[in-house]
Amino acid sequence: MKSHDFGQFIFNSSILSKSQIYEIIKSAKKSEPTLAVEALFLQLINSNELIREDDEFVRTLITPRQEKRAEELKDGQSVLFAQALVDNGIANFSKLGRIIDEYSQLEIPPIETALTNYYDKLKNHPDVDFPFAVDIFQRFHNFLSETFNSTIIILPPSNSKNKLKLGASVKIVGEIPAVVSLLADEKIFFDIAKRYESYVEMIEDAHDAIS
Repeated sequence: MKSHDFGQFIFNSSILSKSQIYEIIKSAKKSEPTLAVEALFLQLINSNELIREDDEFVRTLITPRQEKRAEELKDGQSVLFAQALVDNGIANFSKLGRIIDEYSQLEIPPIETALTNYYDKLKNHPDVDFPFAVDIFQRFHNFLSETFNSTIIILPPSNSKNKLKLGASVKIVGEIPAVVSLLADEKIFFDIAKRYESYVEMIEDAHDAIS
């Protein structure tokens, strides 16, 4: 299930400006998804059926099994982001339904589309295995989304030189070995580490926790 990439789709599609997306991400952290938005997101109903949006009415439009499936979306960042669009007046149910239709019909997942911009810069390197990289990053994106309980957006490649960042890496040994690394400003680096391991106090601890 696409549980964390709806915000990336909104960004890729330029439906909102960067500043609007930033505000929706903040708002989504406080969102409480309604059954109406959950059912719309799963395309169990269409917006024309929502003459009332209270949960009791929505229950008359779906089956108990569908309601249980909709409830399972609550922990996903996508439905939280969709709810925030409604809460902030960015989209009514009709507009949200159209956006979700477009999202659901995608042939290429939003995360893969975002990473293609990076691959285009590396296509002259024959050792870059793009499908494998997409799979790894999809898992990493899910991890970050759940760790921070937030929509995570992959920004386009930048030519600007960033200031020095802290980093940690780990080698994944398997049929195709890979090294995955994370670079971040010191505050964010420690924040990620502390969310994963409570004992983090020093930079060495942070490196160990993230690795």
